[in-house]
Amino acid sequence: MAQFKLLHAGAKTREVQMEDNTMKKRLLWCLTVSVALLMSTSNLVFAKSEARSDGFTKSDKEFYLSEELLSFIRPGVEFELVDFVIPEDNQPLATFTLKDPGGLPLDREGIFTPGPVDVRMMLTYIPPGEENKISYHDRLRDRDGEYTQLGPGSYTYKFTTVLPDDWDMDASHTLAVVATRDLREFDLGRYYDNDVMNYIPSGEGELFVRDITTT
Repeated sequence: MAQFKLLHAGAKTREVQMEDNTMKKRLLWCLTVSVALLMSTSNLVFAKSEARSDGFTKSDKEFYLSEELLSFIRPGVEFELVDFVIPEDNQPLATFTLKDPGGLPLDREGIFTPGPVDVRMMLTYIPPGEENKISYHDRLRDRDGEYTQLGPGSYTYKFTTVLPDDWDMDASHTLAVVATRDLREFDLGRYYDNDVMNYIPSGEGELFVRDITTT
């Protein structure tokens, strides 16, 4: 009887082991199926997400922002030169606007809207009969000028550069501006826009324009 009980106990042990193995296989199968279903569902959602109306793709950081955060930040910048004059003090004055891609005004300092916007201006001229541009600035562009806010997203910039008294009003002038909106604090990048104004201050003569190359 003792031997029978021992054999019987061993049989029960083998049955338990077989049941354990079966349960493990079933559990492994269930996990495999669940993972497969999850991956399929994720792929479907991701595929749908690729067709975003804002144009961002999976290679863009903006693609992974929630709709709420994207709507708040509104990545990008649109810069427009509105006016440019050289007054009697020979310190040029530019008027411009800053907007996001949705057309809403941006705060240049980044206090009331996400991300500060750095605006850099360069004024050059080409004397009549010549082809090479000449810069009015000692360091390629104007620096440390004075900004005045006219309204939401609307500003003037007063140059620190003072044009010489004999500056040529008949020369072809070019004002080139680059605006950079910095959104790195939101784990995004920097966004650029530019605008160029070519004109002859006197309004007389033929305008000669040369492209500005940036690197």
